[in-house]
Amino acid sequence: MSLPTAGKLILSAGLLLVGSDVATILTHEWVGAVPVWLAIARSVLLGLAALVLWRWEQLRVFAGLALVLLVIVFAQSAVGTAGLRGALGGLIAMDGGLFDVVGLGIAQKALIAVPVAAVLLLVCRGPANAYFAFGRLSAPVGRMALLRLGGDGIRWHVLAPVAALLIALGTFAGVLVTVFDGGSAPRMQYLLPMLPAILLLAALNAFLEGVIYRNAICGPLRGVLPTGTLALFAGIYFGIAHYYGAPSGVAGVMLASVLGWFLCRAMIETRGFLLPWGIHFVQDIVIFGMAAVLVLP
Repeated sequence: MSLPTAGKLILSAGLLLVGSDVATILTHEWVGAVPVWLAIARSVLLGLAALVLWRWEQLRVFAGLALVLLVIVFAQSAVGTAGLRGALGGLIAMDGGLFDVVGLGIAQKALIAVPVAAVLLLVCRGPANAYFAFGRLSAPVGRMALLRLGGDGIRWHVLAPVAALLIALGTFAGVLVTVFDGGSAPRMQYLLPMLPAILLLAALNAFLEGVIYRNAICGPLRGVLPTGTLALFAGIYFGIAHYYGAPSGVAGVMLASVLGWFLCRAMIETRGFLLPWGIHFVQDIVIFGMAAVLVLP
């Protein structure tokens, strides 16, 4: 007897709630610090969930999700320790400023993404099921009521470049308003020597975040939840992780959730990572480029 749809939704949402940064954010906001035991408690809950769910064949797919989330929580806790952060910081030396900070963050994400990818390949039984494939770029775009498009024959290889440009322009405008107080970003012409580093960092960041926030959710739940629901859940998971981003707070979570939802739709419908990575990559070029402007002498 299979689990009813409502049960799948509740179980998926519960595991994602434990695996997300919700508890960390609430504790930090209320107490001002995140106790060490919180990550341990979340890991124990996810580990127990994986063991219990594995006992029932019809629930084993959720055991896979619990296991992947456990790896993420454990890896995030490990890379956040002062010792490992210091060791990574000592290995990374780019400009003595912004790019050292960005490089450290990307190195930490890599240490999370590698074990996550390894577990995903086991849980999903192969790279294709974990969306580690280029995918079918000409796949049709499904109906997206939120954006009032799709379902009319438009293809992802047409929509993706347009979406990438619009998202990049929106990000540029948003950063101007929130960081540069609505004025024009100065000294953009001096970014050319920094362009190779910006492109490399943007490419790595987009890929690693894709593994942690898209493949890690869409892979284990592939075919379990409807496309729209799965993309929504994964998008919110991505949005929560950006609570302390720019913009921060609830507004940042909502904006990142919409972006995450759209990128997950692209991943699920094309059955690959290439197009969502490309859209994310173009946006990160803008983000890292404008961040570099802030520290130009």
